[in-house]
Amino acid sequence: GEASDPVSALTVGFGYFDVAGSDQSVAMDLGWRMLPGLPGPLEAHAGATFDIAGSAYGYAGVVLPMSLGSADGWTLLPSVAAGLWHRGNGKQLGSRLEFRSGLELRRSLPGGSRVGLYLYHLSNASLGERNPGAEVLGVSWTRPS
Repeated sequence: GEASDPVSALTVGFGYFDVAGSDQSVAMDLGWRMLPGLPGPLEAHAGATFDIAGSAYGYAGVVLPMSLGSADGWTLLPSVAAGLWHRGNGKQLGSRLEFRSGLELRRSLPGGSRVGLYLYHLSNASLGERNPGAEVLGVSWTRPS
């Protein structure tokens, strides 16, 4: 995991849902990582996304933290997950089952917390009749617990 991480970490993020599309809204992301959660370098993560249109997405998956080798504490975190989508008054993603793939660039701060910039894509992998997908771009704050 990221250097000096204890057993888990909680992340709060605020972003822009459907940043490249026409159903844009403000979104909040809540995430939790189990450190270490799986054998090898993979770590388990789960979370939820909520937007102001009343949509919600809950997911579980894996993340692969990769130190960028700098003394400044930069880490790249690619991740994949699967979860359930509730449309609310938001974008129709074509299926209740949606997959999430993303990247986050995170930097350590004094005291152990971290700030990051993330981008992820939601898609039903063509399991539904429609598969418009959506991207979320945001900023995060992580606190190891």
